[in-house]
Amino acid sequence: MAFIAHNSKWVYWDVSLPSMAGPVTAAIVLEKLYHSEELRSVVWERGDCLDLVLWLWMLQDRDSDPPLTLSTQLTKTKAGNNPLVMVMTLLTGGPRYLEPLKVKMSALPYRKHRQFVQSSLLTIEAWTADPLPLGKDTPMWMQRALLVTKAFLDIPSYAKAFIRSQISGHLLHCSSLPHCRNLRGNTPAHELGLQPLKISISTFFFPPSPSIQSPDLVNMLVSELVLSGLLQTIVDYMLSLTEETRHPWVGWAEGTLRQGRHPLAQLASMLSDGKMYIATSNALERISKEQQGCLTAGWQQKYWNPFVATLNFHENARKMWTGCDMHINKLHICDNLNHHAKTRQASNDHGSRVCSNCLVAMYCSPECQREDWISFHRQECGSRRLSRIHGQLQSSWVSHTQKSYLLSVLTMALFDRELGNAGTRFLPRKVIDDEILMTGTDYARLTFEAKHISSDASWESDDSPNVFELNTWVSPHSETLVPVQALLKVSHGGVKLFQDPRSLTIIRDLIASRAVDESVRQSGPRKRTHLGVCIVYAGAFRYFVLGRFSVLRGLETTRVQLLNGFVKVVETATTDSPIPKNGGLRP
Repeated sequence: MAFIAHNSKWVYWDVSLPSMAGPVTAAIVLEKLYHSEELRSVVWERGDCLDLVLWLWMLQDRDSDPPLTLSTQLTKTKAGNNPLVMVMTLLTGGPRYLEPLKVKMSALPYRKHRQFVQSSLLTIEAWTADPLPLGKDTPMWMQRALLVTKAFLDIPSYAKAFIRSQISGHLLHCSSLPHCRNLRGNTPAHELGLQPLKISISTFFFPPSPSIQSPDLVNMLVSELVLSGLLQTIVDYMLSLTEETRHPWVGWAEGTLRQGRHPLAQLASMLSDGKMYIATSNALERISKEQQGCLTAGWQQKYWNPFVATLNFHENARKMWTGCDMHINKLHICDNLNHHAKTRQASNDHGSRVCSNCLVAMYCSPECQREDWISFHRQECGSRRLSRIHGQLQSSWVSHTQKSYLLSVLTMALFDRELGNAGTRFLPRKVIDDEILMTGTDYARLTFEAKHISSDASWESDDSPNVFELNTWVSPHSETLVPVQALLKVSHGGVKLFQDPRSLTIIRDLIASRAVDESVRQSGPRKRTHLGVCIVYAGAFRYFVLGRFSVLRGLETTRVQLLNGFVKVVETATTDSPIPKNGGLRP
C-alpha cells in the first residue's frame, strides 16, 4: 500500500488525477483492514502502518488550486463518506493506538504539525463547500475530523500550529454559511437532541479539557470563536428558549471548578486576557440594541448583567492602565520592598531594569536592584529562572506587561473598596480629571487618589491582618477579605507558596502596620499597609497576583499606592490545597 501511495503518478498514469488514485486506494484498504478483527492486531501493531496513515492525512496536491488533500478528494469521490477520517477516528479513540501515534507525531518537525492541521482544515471545509451536496451525516463527519485534529493538543509544537491555523474561527464561520443553516449535529448535552451546526461546532472546540491545556491554547481558541460569532450565537440561543431549557455548552467547564457552567460566565472569567477582552468587546458592539434590551429585561438578565458588568470593569481598568504612561520602560513595578522609602531622585530615569539571569525580577534603579540582591534575590534568583523557563515551555509564563495589567486591576478594585462605593464598584464609571485627582504617573509607583464616595473606610471596621481577595473566576469578579492564614496555607508540590523569605517579610509588615496605637489612629490622616491577591484561572494554571499597597485615608480623599507586586503560577490539577467552589482562597 505504501508503494502504491508513494508512486501513484506512474502506477495510475492513465487516470484523471494520478497523484491521488494510489492514496485513495490505500485509504480504502486500510479501513477494511481495521474492521477485520483477524488482521487488526497484526497490521496496526506495525509502526509503518501508523506512519502511512499520518502521511496520507498530511498528503496535499500542491499542483491544484486550492491545494487538494487526500481527505478532500475522498469526501468528493465517496459522497461525503471518508474512509481515512474513519480510520483516524478509530485509531485516536483509545490509548492502544493513540499513544504510539503521539510518539510519532512528537518526533515530527513543526512544519509537519502545521501541515497536519492545514489538511484537517481543508478536509472539514470541504464538507461545507457549496455546491458540494450536503447530507444529514455531514456534521458527524466534521466532528470526527475535529476530534482527530484535537487528539494531539498535548504536544506543545502541535498546539502552537493548531493555534496559528485559526481553525476554530474558520470552522465557526463555515458552519454559519447560508447553505449550512439546515444542518444539525450532536453536542455534549445529548438530551437536547440535535442542534444547529454552528452551535454543534462551537461546543466541540472550547475548551478542549481546559484543566489540562495551556492558557495560550484556551484563550486563543475562544477569542477566535468570539470574533467569528460565538457571542451572537449564545445570545440568539438564549433569546429563543425558556429559562428552564438547558444550554448545549455544558462541557465548557469540564474538569474545572463547576460542571455545566453558563457560557457567559465562562467568557467573563477569561477577560483578564488582552485578546479575550478585545474580541469580546468588539463582539458586544455587534449585538443589536433591541437584543440587548431583551437580555436586560427578561430572565436572561441574571446571566447577561453580570457578564456586561465584568466587561465594564475591565474596560475601566484598561482605561486607567493605559492612562498611566505604561510603556515598556515605565512599568510601575519594582521588586525592592524598600522602594517606597526611596526619594524620587534615587529612582530617576534609568529605565526599568530586569535581572539578567532570571529575567523575572524588575527594578526601577540600580540602587534598588543592588539592595534587593543583598536582601532576597541572591537566594531566589535561580529558582525564579527555572520557574520562568518551565512556564514558557508550558505557555504559562506571565509577561511583565500582563503582570502590570493584573496589578493595575487589583489596585483599582482595592481603590474602589477603600472609597466606599461597594454597591457600584462594577458599574461603568467615568475616568475624568475632576473625579480621579491623580493617577499614577509617578515612576514605578502606581497611585490612585480620589474624593471619598462614602464616609465609611473599610479599615476602620476591620483592623485584623486580612488580605483583600479579587477572584476573577466569579462573574462579576468578587472581592472579599480573607484571613492571612488562608494565604499562608496555599501550597503546590508540598511547598508553601507564600512562606518564602520575601513573602513572610511582606506579611510581617502587614501585621505590624495594624498594631497601631488607638490615639494615633483617631487623629489626622491614617496610613496603613494592605495586601491584595488577584486569582486568575488560565487553562491548566492559576495565577496568584500578590500586591502590596499603601493606603492613606485623608479628610477628603483616599490614596491607594502600589508598592510591590509578585506573581505565583501553579498547576491547578496538582495544587495541594483544595479549591473552593467559588474559586477563591476559601469557601
